[in-house]
Amino acid sequence: MSTASTGAHPCNLMAQDGTDGCDPPLIVEVLSDPDARAMYAALEEPKSASDLVEERGLSTSGVYRKLEILNEAGLIRPVPSRGSAATRYVRAMDCVSITYDEPIRIECLKHGLALHCDVPIQDR
Repeated sequence: MSTASTGAHPCNLMAQDGTDGCDPPLIVEVLSDPDARAMYAALEEPKSASDLVEERGLSTSGVYRKLEILNEAGLIRPVPSRGSAATRYVRAMDCVSITYDEPIRIECLKHGLALHCDVPIQDR
């Protein structure tokens, strides 16, 4: 898939530190987990871990573990809470698509910009 055919630009956010960084091999790994994938989908609007425990029917420790890895992968980010001590999370990417070819291609929409990166199979 070429940049010209998808309109996506090569991603320069891979392995950056901070709120805009992402870890493509970890994105592939975490989104292979159906519960983590469902949590990512549920975070279109900011939600706390408690909200996700209630909605998904998962254990509190399981939700926190998945939130941590989703955050490490760059898929979600914490948002400042107003008047609440609970941290809330929201998607850091508008959408993500993974094509399992050689190499694996991740396409995402982040802040309105279509991006892509390739993950060689051996890096997973």
